[in-house]
Amino acid sequence: MARLNAHTFQSRDDAEQRYLSMIDDAAAQARKIDATQADLYRQKLDEAREGGGALLQAEADALNVDIATLCKNVLERHSERCAHTQDIEIERIKAKADVRAAANASAMHAIFENFKAAIAV
Repeated sequence: MARLNAHTFQSRDDAEQRYLSMIDDAAAQARKIDATQADLYRQKLDEAREGGGALLQAEADALNVDIATLCKNVLERHSERCAHTQDIEIERIKAKADVRAAANASAMHAIFENFKAAIAV
C-alpha cells in the first residue's frame, strides 16, 4: 500500500490529477483488450450479425461446431463484454467524481483502492 505524507504531492490539485489518471489507467487495464483484438471482435460481430462469414466459418470448422451456434455465441459474448465495459465506465465516472470532491490525498487514495476492488474481475 502506498504511503502518503505531506511530501507525496505538492498540492491537492496535483493529487487530484494523479488519482484521476490512475483511475483512467485502471479502467483501461480492466477492459483487457488491445486494438488488434478489438478489430477482430468487430469483424466477428459483423459476421455473426449477418449469420456467418469467412472468419466465423473457419472458426466453426476448427471447433467442429455449427455456424449458427457459433454466431449465437459471438453475439452473447459481445453482450457480456458490453455489459462489463459499461459497469467499468459507471464505476470510473463515480470514482472520478468522488476524487474531485475529496478533501485530501488520503481520501483520494481510499477512493482509488475502492474503485480497483469494484472493477476487479
